[in-house]
Amino acid sequence: MADKYANDQRKLDDRMRLMAGQTAAQAGSSNMTLTGSPLDILISSYGTYQDDSSQLLQNQRNDERSELFNQYNYENQAAGYKASAENAKAQGKLAGIATLLSTASSMYGIKHEYASAKKDNVGGDFNYKPDLLGKSQYRGKEKGLFSSNPFGSKNFRG
Repeated sequence: MADKYANDQRKLDDRMRLMAGQTAAQAGSSNMTLTGSPLDILISSYGTYQDDSSQLLQNQRNDERSELFNQYNYENQAAGYKASAENAKAQGKLAGIATLLSTASSMYGIKHEYASAKKDNVGGDFNYKPDLLGKSQYRGKEKGLFSSNPFGSKNFRG
């Protein structure tokens, strides 16, 4: 970037020298001295040259500042993406821990639910056969397609 602006400044300097030389040559060929109108032209041209040179320097500074801000923005964006990735990673670990705790809690509940089951002998096979209808108010009132009254109707005689 600095090279580009250095080249632009050199071109501006060359134009100023060329114009000053042309003005001096025209004044000399007309047997005039560098007073009056030729001097006014040189002073005006030099003022414009100074303005252009200052503007060129300001443009260079603005471009450098803009590039610096772009760098800061990219660095901040990268830091944001990194933080987002770390957060996702941590959430994944917490979800895994939550799954383990949920599973352990379920296993604990199942253990206590079936802990009262009768065991034939210590160290033997676990033999738990639930009698779902044995102590139920529905014993003898089974319904289904294979019962004597599959639809539960009082008027049905099978």
